[in-house]
Amino acid sequence: MTYLIVQISLCLLIAFLLGMLLGYLLCKICCGGKGKANNAATNDDMTAKTSSFVSSYVDDVDDTATISLDTNVDLDSDGYDIQTLEGIGPQTGDLLRGYGISTVGGLLRKLHTPASREQAAKDLNILVKPIHDWASMSDLLRVEGIDHQCAELAYMTGISTVLQLANSNAAELVAEMEVVNKAGKQTIAPTVPTIDEVNDWVTNAKNMSPVVTV
Repeated sequence: MTYLIVQISLCLLIAFLLGMLLGYLLCKICCGGKGKANNAATNDDMTAKTSSFVSSYVDDVDDTATISLDTNVDLDSDGYDIQTLEGIGPQTGDLLRGYGISTVGGLLRKLHTPASREQAAKDLNILVKPIHDWASMSDLLRVEGIDHQCAELAYMTGISTVLQLANSNAAELVAEMEVVNKAGKQTIAPTVPTIDEVNDWVTNAKNMSPVVTV
């Protein structure tokens, strides 16, 4: 009888130990699977965040492919080469072309914000003031009826953007351009536009979206 009790106790002990061992192994396997799943989820989350950041950065830095100039004037044609802007000679023209700007349209797309113009001045090692001037004159060239000389004359009169032109009084602007055109040793434009012509500018400008900010 005592022998039988000892055998039964021994079997129970072995069964208990085997149960403990099996439970430990099952727990290890389950926890390991969860850990891998969690790590995979974390890695996927980090990848998604990184992709989102890169996409956001690219959108912030370069919108030259998507910006609309909102004009019927072909500012990328031969008549609007970058050197047609007042103050841009062959040397500066080469600098700008090397920077990816070969036309008036290209300048507007790439340098329509103050920050982009300041960065360009640093990159090209030139003064930022002329770049602001070129951006403003380029913006005015979007308006049908304004040629290079008229754009320079309007800018010298204090009109820096199409939005400012849209809010101008044609008669007052013509009077101011008359004064500015005669102020220097040489006239800026051969003739000052008439009030009717400037009225057309203002009307056209009112129907256009802003591009350049100052």
